[in-house]
Amino acid sequence: MNCNVLITEEYQWRKISRNKIDIFFKGCLDHTCIDVLFSLPFKDDVFIQQYINTININFAIVISAENFCIMVVDKIRSTPIIYTNINDIWYVDCKSSRLLNFTEVRKVNKHSVLSVAMSGYTIGDNTIYESIKSLMAGQLVILRNLCSIKKIQYYQYIPKPCDYNKEHFEHELEQVTLNILKKTIDSLGGKQAVIPLSAGNDSRLIASGFKYLGYENVKCYSYGFKDFESDTSKIIADKLGYEWKLVKLNIKEEKKFYKSKEFEEYLDFSDVSVSIPVVRWLSTVRILKESGWIDEDAVFINGNSGDFISGGHINSKIYKEENQGMLTNEASIERMLNYFLEKHYNLWGRLYNKQSKVVIKDLLFCEYKKLLKNNSEISIESAYESLEYFHRQSKYVVSAQRIYEYYGYEWRLPLWDVDYLEFWSKVPLNLKYKQDLYKDMLFNANWSGVWRIPINKSNIRPKWVIPLRKIAKAIFLIFGNNKIYWHKFEISIFKYWMDNGRVTMLFPYSEFFFNHDIRGVQALISKKYLKNKKIKNIFF
Repeated sequence: MNCNVLITEEYQWRKISRNKIDIFFKGCLDHTCIDVLFSLPFKDDVFIQQYINTININFAIVISAENFCIMVVDKIRSTPIIYTNINDIWYVDCKSSRLLNFTEVRKVNKHSVLSVAMSGYTIGDNTIYESIKSLMAGQLVILRNLCSIKKIQYYQYIPKPCDYNKEHFEHELEQVTLNILKKTIDSLGGKQAVIPLSAGNDSRLIASGFKYLGYENVKCYSYGFKDFESDTSKIIADKLGYEWKLVKLNIKEEKKFYKSKEFEEYLDFSDVSVSIPVVRWLSTVRILKESGWIDEDAVFINGNSGDFISGGHINSKIYKEENQGMLTNEASIERMLNYFLEKHYNLWGRLYNKQSKVVIKDLLFCEYKKLLKNNSEISIESAYESLEYFHRQSKYVVSAQRIYEYYGYEWRLPLWDVDYLEFWSKVPLNLKYKQDLYKDMLFNANWSGVWRIPINKSNIRPKWVIPLRKIAKAIFLIFGNNKIYWHKFEISIFKYWMDNGRVTMLFPYSEFFFNHDIRGVQALISKKYLKNKKIKNIFF
């Protein structure tokens, strides 16, 4: 058997060859690390796994040698790798389109297509094609003699709380956060940091922390409407002494962009047949690049995904249940999976039915059993968080970093740092719920004096929507104010215009007006994504 690595040296991928060994990689790997990587084809699996687990940066690596291949991604799958076997030849790549040149791999995985339609991403290491697999976050794949394949989960994010008091955790959180930001600053080498700054906690943490630590080469921006969000962003940036810009998004220009060749090329570049594309701030980065306002070698640093890691996604039903014990019986497992489906798999109302839920739950249960492989007991909430980590977060949310790469920029993800993963995995549930510990630490530390400025406030834009929305809501009140029907009505009539990122401009207004079955624009993106893949319309 042979192994063909189709990855090319572009978009920050590099290739180094020595003694008939090729290493393809992304990430700031130093010379010592690269030297060790060249030795891995001659090491046993235990050594390989242990060494990979010590690499604490964002990376993706493929090592190809005679009769041997290693594929590995970091603990959050910040860069995807996919692979397939065709006629006893292995093919490895970082995007789908080259693999799909082979007709042999085009057979569709209907269960994965259903998952993408319902949630926006696949389950497990599946893609939407039967014979193409994708590495999971924290996964290592070893091919020896290019015939036997061994998949090793070298890292698992499974929260296991420790018994310390809140004061202890708050002090430790401040220190670990500052240490992570120091590491991030050191990695920049003086380059300009560009921060998409909102009125929320996560991006404010980064901006205020950088100022607190004395880093001045920073620019901040907001995008979309001029509203509470952008006004607060400017107030924060001014307080910090950082230059700020509002990137306005014009409806006509956004519609034009979404029909452009540039947009189609981004879709091709970012696709690995695992999740729908993230496009929310794509044109914003393009506008910043064309404006010349940021440096050519600027580094984007966003707050992805402070809300999840600090407890913002903890399921309230699980939290409020009296029994927070272990998953020791089928009923508790079933309950956890039902909560997970309810939260993540209802983009389309018509697909959220008994038959579909059985299929998805079976797939998720298989992933749950993998968590148990090295863990005899897992709490309900830990299993819930872990499933989101390995699916929505690492497959969809983190893939937003492709936007920066597409336009030639580096990025950093300080709130996904391995030290943050380690810290938050040991925080008790009651301190993580509603981000209690996270918010208290930020408010009490008050870095750079910007934490008394109001956080996320409800703000409806554009202004012309406000009176129309009030009239419509008054009518609903007369007829009983059914929240479910109001939510559907609001999405159908108003959300098209209210979208701050103008992602709705991907579609004509009629797609919303005549569609009372969608959770939001992500549903339409999932449908469009599968249509663009020329997959027969089997669910819509």
